[in-house]
Amino acid sequence: MSNPNQRPQIVACPAPEQVTEAHIDNCLSIVATLLPLLMPLPRDPHTAVPEPSQRLDGEVAIAAESTFIRVLSRIDTLLADDTRWTLAPHKELYDSIHKNYAQQFEFLKAQTVASNAISRPMFLMKPELVQIQDRSFIAYWGDVSTPGCGLVGRGATPAEAFTDFDNAYFRQDQIRIEPDKGQISHPTTTPKARKKK
Repeated sequence: MSNPNQRPQIVACPAPEQVTEAHIDNCLSIVATLLPLLMPLPRDPHTAVPEPSQRLDGEVAIAAESTFIRVLSRIDTLLADDTRWTLAPHKELYDSIHKNYAQQFEFLKAQTVASNAISRPMFLMKPELVQIQDRSFIAYWGDVSTPGCGLVGRGATPAEAFTDFDNAYFRQDQIRIEPDKGQISHPTTTPKARKKK
């Protein structure tokens, strides 16, 4: 069972160039170790002939030469591997990063739209929406028949009516809708009589 307080660990993934460089460095390190045994330097700088005691002989010389050949063969294999020397993985990586950033940008835009939506007056005040005689829509809140007691937004579609309602929230001059003209009918409420104890 995983610990919810445990932080995720970052896994370091070396680049292909770093892996290739490490492989070649290992091979060159072996070559540098074997080279003095296979080609001993002369003690006398005026002659190119090494001392006989510095030369390897017998099975030791054969083993050293065999290892030297295998190391050089390994280096040739690394150099011949075209997948180690191509830029295709880098291009795929950059394309993936670009796609990821594009998706994050779209997600942030959607979050911004959602954040702006929940701060709209129509979302906070939840106005009523009705369709009137001319087939347009009205979004209203409060008592719109009394000046200063309600807000009204009008539009050809519900979306336009809600947008106009948002704008009406910041307008100084409000639209007045008269119920007696048949545009909006408000339910009448009468106070209920309380029973005396």
